[in-house]
Amino acid sequence: MSGQRQNGEAAAPILVPGSRYWVPHPELVFVPALYTGSEEGSAQFLLSEGSKYELRVQALELVYDAQLEGVGNICALEFVSQAAVMHTVRTRYLRESPQVYTRVAKIMIAVNPFQSLPIYSVAVMQRYLDARDTMELDPHIFAIGSDALRGLRSAEQRNQAVLISGESGAGKTESTKLVLSFISEALTGTSGGINGIQDKIMQTNPVLESFGNAMTVRNNNSSRFG
Repeated sequence: MSGQRQNGEAAAPILVPGSRYWVPHPELVFVPALYTGSEEGSAQFLLSEGSKYELRVQALELVYDAQLEGVGNICALEFVSQAAVMHTVRTRYLRESPQVYTRVAKIMIAVNPFQSLPIYSVAVMQRYLDARDTMELDPHIFAIGSDALRGLRSAEQRNQAVLISGESGAGKTESTKLVLSFISEALTGTSGGINGIQDKIMQTNPVLESFGNAMTVRNNNSSRFG
């Protein structure tokens, strides 16, 4: 039987020296590492910064070059794994100008930057308001609002729902405010406008907040409406 010895014992995983693998890491969860060899059941690796890393021999996933590039859309990767997704998001976040959004098709992964970023200006919002297809633009929370509005304005005029989820402190409340501000700006900018629509939309936020806040180990006013 494949993967087993004749005596019934499981065969050792095959690792090829000179190949890169995703290895479990105590801080970064997964890191790409170059396999250099093994000794007495222990596999030796070389990390990207040049340090050596060692763990017991086990089956590991290969690293592909595209997984290291920090692509804007995970679906552009030929081979997708948990490690590849996490590394892509981390690579984009750690760039000189942090890219806190990453697409998985129409799903948006957002990372809390814990700092102010110049990516929510009126000019940036206008690009997504004018876009015929947000997939042609950089990943952004405004793309979610734009896609929802396009669904409302389509021939079918289907109701739209935006689901924003994440752990405490991930930025759900801020993401909700950004989507609401985008939609209110879009509706205000329509011909003739809608009197007071921007204020009405933004005033829904404290109402949503009142439905459920709770204290957590990370945040003593954690939203529960995400």
